[in-house]
Amino acid sequence: MDTVDPQLQRLLEALSESMQAVQGSLRNCPDEDYSTSGRAEEQRQLPEGMAEVYQIKLSLEGSKPPIWRRLWLPAAISLADVHDVIQIAMDWQNDHLHHFIAGNYNSRSVVFFSDPIMLNSDDCLDEAEARLDALLVQPKAKLRYEYDFGDSWMHSLVLEKILVQPSEEAAIPRCVTGKRACPPEDSGGLWGWQSIRGVLADPSHPEYEAYREAFDLDFDPEAFDAAAINKALNKRFAPKRKRAKAKKPA
Repeated sequence: MDTVDPQLQRLLEALSESMQAVQGSLRNCPDEDYSTSGRAEEQRQLPEGMAEVYQIKLSLEGSKPPIWRRLWLPAAISLADVHDVIQIAMDWQNDHLHHFIAGNYNSRSVVFFSDPIMLNSDDCLDEAEARLDALLVQPKAKLRYEYDFGDSWMHSLVLEKILVQPSEEAAIPRCVTGKRACPPEDSGGLWGWQSIRGVLADPSHPEYEAYREAFDLDFDPEAFDAAAINKALNKRFAPKRKRAKAKKPA
């Protein structure tokens, strides 16, 4: 019996994982109100001054070895803000279109969220009007996020835990830990980047010079800096302090 090509096997495994990732997301019906929490009763019972925080594992689907981040996000955060968190945490440049995918392809109950004006689509719900806790209600629930429809960087967001923290602390997204750097943008997706890395490792390749000009030879696939990510998240999400008005001279 012929053996399966290892690269093809990895591709098939990645496709299988991607299909499994869209199953199990909660409240998938397009007619639902995604601006309200699916955990309203539990949240009403929290002590005053406390709020729910979602521990989310964000992974770049199909990456080998895995590229991922563990995030703490306000349960009530909008998907528009989750988009900003992903861009910062994964060091994307926000130069391409994106959407979130909730639901189950097998049951044909799939809902897309993004900026409908940017996508020029009536089939996409407004991510600014959708809360994370309207889509992920219990641990193990999943959501997907695709960035750059050409390269198709597909991410999974898995709710690992629901934490309770002081409201002010809970309001600012944080990156707890993670591993490895995402490939450079416009590199053709995971498989395209593998091919490019092969060219960059061979100075005799006819496309070596072109790729050397287009991509950073010093790119470190193991790079990960949680402190830098959190500094950027804090800059984006921390409440802006009001400047005190200067006193008029007597």
